[in-house]
Amino acid sequence: MAWACRKSTAPFWGGLGAVTAAALASALTAPASAGAWTREKGDGLAILGLSIHQLLPAEGYEAFNRLKGELSVYGEYGWNDRLTLVGRAAWQSMQITTPQTETIGFSVPVKPALDPGRDDPGADHDGDGVSNRDDPPSEPLPVFERRSKTRTFLPPPETGVGGLEAGVRYRLLQRERAVVSAQAMIGLPGNGENWNNLRFGEGGVSADLRLEAGRSFGRSTFINASAGMRLVAGSRPDEMRLDLTAGTHVTRGVRVMAQTYSVWSVGDGVSGLDGYSGHRAQVSVLWPIDTDRRAQISALATFSRANMSQETALIASVWRTF
Repeated sequence: MAWACRKSTAPFWGGLGAVTAAALASALTAPASAGAWTREKGDGLAILGLSIHQLLPAEGYEAFNRLKGELSVYGEYGWNDRLTLVGRAAWQSMQITTPQTETIGFSVPVKPALDPGRDDPGADHDGDGVSNRDDPPSEPLPVFERRSKTRTFLPPPETGVGGLEAGVRYRLLQRERAVVSAQAMIGLPGNGENWNNLRFGEGGVSADLRLEAGRSFGRSTFINASAGMRLVAGSRPDEMRLDLTAGTHVTRGVRVMAQTYSVWSVGDGVSGLDGYSGHRAQVSVLWPIDTDRRAQISALATFSRANMSQETALIASVWRTF
C-alpha cells in the first residue's frame, strides 16, 4: 500500500479504508466482532475520518519526502442479514516537503563602454561621413547582460478525490462465535490516488477480492484475518494482501485494537518496476460519544519494507450508526 518505484509519491489507502473501516465498524457495534461479520438488514454505518501521513521514500530511489492529508467518508448498509454494501471516498492533499531548487535566467541593463570618438566634435564616431558636430545628438543603444540565480521553493500541493471503492461483503458461514465471509471491492479512478506507484489522477479500475474469517471470545474480544488479491487493469503488478486485527474492551465502553497490514507485489508488471513488499502496524483507541456515535484515534507506522515508502500517520474518526 505504499509506493515502490522512482515515480512514487504516496501509499494508496483504498484497501485500508475498506477493510480496516469494516473491521473497526463491526467491532464498535457488536460485543465482539470484526470485518468478517455482516450487518443486519437495514442497519447502517457512516464514518468520517481525518488523517495526516508522513511519507519518506524508499532507500536508493529518486523521490521526495511528502506530507499527505486526507478527509474520508466510509459507509456500510445491511442489504439483508448476509449481504452488506460497502463504499468509500476521500478528498486528498499531497505536499512535497523536500525543498526544490531551480535556476532562473534573466537579463539586466549595463552601462555601455565609453566611446572616446563620440565626444570629439571633429570625429565621425558612427561612420556616416558626417562629423560629430553636424550629427544630431543620439543616445547609445542599451546593452544587456545575461545572468541567472537559483531559488529554493516548495511546489504547490496536489489535491483530488481518490480512494473511491464500492463493493459487497457476503457471509458464507457462521457458527456460534466464528464467521467466514467473502468481500469484493471495485476501485474506481478519480483525480487523486488510484493505484500504487502512480501519481495523482493516474491509474484505472482495480478489484480487491478477499476471504475474511473472524472469531470472538467472551463478550468483547475478537480476532480477524482478511486475505486476498488486488487485481489491476493493464500491465501493472497485482498485489497480495493480508490484514490481521485483534481487539478487546478495556473499561467503560473503551476499546483498544491492534492491526497489521501487509502487501506483496505479484509479478513484475511494467518493465523496470521493482517488486515491492511492506508491513505496517496500527494501534487504535475507541470510545463512545453517545448511543449512536463513537470516536477513534489511531497511530500507524511501517515496521518492515522493501522498495516502499516509510509511512507514519495519525488518524481521527467519528462513527455513527443508524
